[in-house]
Amino acid sequence: MIAYLPEGDRLPPFISFEKAHPIYELDGRKIFEEFPELKECLKRKSSEVSDGQRRLFEVLLVLYAKHPFCMLMNPFRDYCLFMLKN
Repeated sequence: MIAYLPEGDRLPPFISFEKAHPIYELDGRKIFEEFPELKECLKRKSSEVSDGQRRLFEVLLVLYAKHPFCMLMNPFRDYCLFMLKN
């Protein structure tokens, strides 16, 4: 199987980061340990975080998924602005 990240938003606006990673059968602790800047977003809905934070989390969901291959369409859209601010 191939994990796929489309160009548009992947997460629905009503779901929190905390509830998203179990849907992808991931242990979110690893993501939040390696990217502590996302911990502040844990309980917030994807519509309540910046576009860069949301995109980073979407990319990480796909990269940490248990698939041998992944395909990312425009993975750094909105992400650069988030990193420049931090």
